[in-house]
Amino acid sequence: MRSLKILEIFMSFINNLIQKAVDARRDRYLKRLRRRLKNPSPTVISDTCMGGLIYHNLGLKFTSPTINMWISKDEYLDFLENLRGFLSVDMTEVTDSGYSYPVGMITCGKKSVHIHGNHYKSFDELRQKWNERKERVDYGNLFIILLNTGITAEDVTRFEALPYENKLMITGKCDLARPFIVHHKLFLSPYYVPGDMMSYKSKFSKKRFMDDIDYVKFLNKNQKMRTE
Repeated sequence: MRSLKILEIFMSFINNLIQKAVDARRDRYLKRLRRRLKNPSPTVISDTCMGGLIYHNLGLKFTSPTINMWISKDEYLDFLENLRGFLSVDMTEVTDSGYSYPVGMITCGKKSVHIHGNHYKSFDELRQKWNERKERVDYGNLFIILLNTGITAEDVTRFEALPYENKLMITGKCDLARPFIVHHKLFLSPYYVPGDMMSYKSKFSKKRFMDDIDYVKFLNKNQKMRTE
């Protein structure tokens, strides 16, 4: 029993050393990203948690309401087509969503958009943060990201028609090629589940899958995107 305890202590010590080394690599990587950034206060509008992670990775203040939440693809396109309108209305609570996390709804005209606050403890917190951050939106420094596996030709047409200079659509297999579309092979995996793009590539990796996309270049207003 004593030998097992000693082994457990030793393995815990080794694991802590490994984690510290991994954390140090990740910190160095983030510092390099931050040194490359030339746009210190972009407003990143995203349909997934990728936007929030970009802010976190680059050490930026949240100047977007789409942080730590997700919006379905079709409703997100509705949202983007009338961004100012949807950000001008109050959020109401959806009490019968069927989800374990808070869900809010914003309605503008005949269209409604559901805000899935999967990283929030309560609707009050979700609504408060949404209202606080939407006041910081810089409409002259917008960067739009759509991350989805089920992109259709109609989605591409709608996204292309959006009146934003800086927009990025991240997907897997897509028959239509556009300058704003980036294809990522992760989407082609039969084991892919939503959220995998935000995961680290391995326990020891300094990069998440989303880091294959040069989002710093995107935020520096260079439209020619690629994956590594």
